[in-house]
Amino acid sequence: MTKSIASAVLVSVMLLGCGGAAGDGQSPPAAGEQWAPCGVNMQCNSGLECFGFCSFECGEKYFEQPDGSIEYGIDVASVDRCSAIGGECLQLEGVPINVCHQ
Repeated sequence: MTKSIASAVLVSVMLLGCGGAAGDGQSPPAAGEQWAPCGVNMQCNSGLECFGFCSFECGEKYFEQPDGSIEYGIDVASVDRCSAIGGECLQLEGVPINVCHQ
């Protein structure tokens, strides 16, 4: 019986420890917060996407053409947007996506 109580207490302590850590990462960053960690729920606000941090795709990217074909080219507006906030368009490590990074 004592072993059962000790096991129950241990499990309760472990669950309490996990609960606090999981709760901290659940909130999305504040609106407009560039380069913030995305948290457990992988959400960003204000038109940003989660790439491990809140950002947006920029620079060279794929565009769907009116005929449905896909072309790869530079998105000048996204490069300008990134430069305006002091970032630069860099490729994510191991992924063929360019994002604005500080």
